Amino acid sequence: MVDYFSLDKYIVFHVDEETESLPQTIEISHFPAHIPDGYALIEEVTLGDSVEITYKNEKQNELTFEQYTIGSRSLGVDTEGGLIEDIFVGAYEAKYFSNKGIQQLIWTDGIYGYHIFGSISKEEIILMAESVK
Repeated sequence: MVDYFSLDKYIVFHVDEETESLPQTIEISHFPAHIPDGYALIEEVTLGDSVEITYKNEKQNELTFEQYTIGSRSLGVDTEGGLIEDIFVGAYEAKYFSNKGIQQLIWTDGIYGYHIFGSISKEEIILMAESVK
């Protein structure tokens, strides 16, 4: 089983012994099919254990999608003074954060972890997450 929890300002994935066979590299890349209007791809960086895709709009606002292995991953998230909600991305539990004009959504499908963040609306970030294939 894979779950995650907030620890101070970090999201930590916990992997139990039954799921130690999770991939250590990105074996299947998943990408969002929905990108908010006005955003265009500017960069894609693929490392062994992660893929990061950055989009930018005319106002130079950036939007980032990340897919990564979850065996030993933690994410730093600025939660101080922000809104934190438990929501669903399809059938998967997710953490939604809104702070200082930045929206973030973090979830796992039990194999990989996903993180989207940028200056977009809550509705758009959820649409983007639900379109990941």
